Amino acid sequence: MIKMKYLLIPILILSTTAVYAQNKKLEIFNQALENLKLYRLEQTMTPPEDALDQALAEFNYGHYGSTESEELLQLPSSRD
Repeated sequence: MIKMKYLLIPILILSTTAVYAQNKKLEIFNQALENLKLYRLEQTMTPPEDALDQALAEFNYGHYGSTESEELLQLPSSRD
């Protein structure tokens, strides 16, 4: 029984070390994946300055309102 106890200790230590190493590799992989996602997002996103400038221009010059062609189609009805 004592010999069995001494055999189990190294097996437990080795298995714990293997699980820790596997978790560490998975953690490194997940971090690399997050970095890749962040890089892609940074490459494709609109710079904040441009987004703000565009929003202010649309607000000031009324690009969100109806267009001229839409206003011409909305004729008042004079039939009573």
